[in-house]
Amino acid sequence: MPRFGVLFLILATVLFCACPRTDNQEIDDQAGLMAPIERQRVVSFAHSLLRNQDIELKVVILERAAADLDQKALKLFEDYRVGNQTHGARGLLLVIDPLGH
Repeated sequence: MPRFGVLFLILATVLFCACPRTDNQEIDDQAGLMAPIERQRVVSFAHSLLRNQDIELKVVILERAAADLDQKALKLFEDYRVGNQTHGARGLLLVIDPLGH
């Protein structure tokens, strides 16, 4: 029976580390472009930025090109309420439009 527990622990660790988190609040990769290691780096940076500078970071990668990127970014900023996790409403939104011109 102890072997089963160790095997379960190893399997759970592998699955947890290999799969991107679905509850990720820092990244909205609508296009599915970010690899798990890239996601983890951005999440780590976002946590550090929030902890050390009191700035909330949100990264959005659009699936389709936005007709008006400024309007899209403003809507996303308001929809995600970027800055609400800070004490001074300080937020940074990075919108990536990979198909835009």
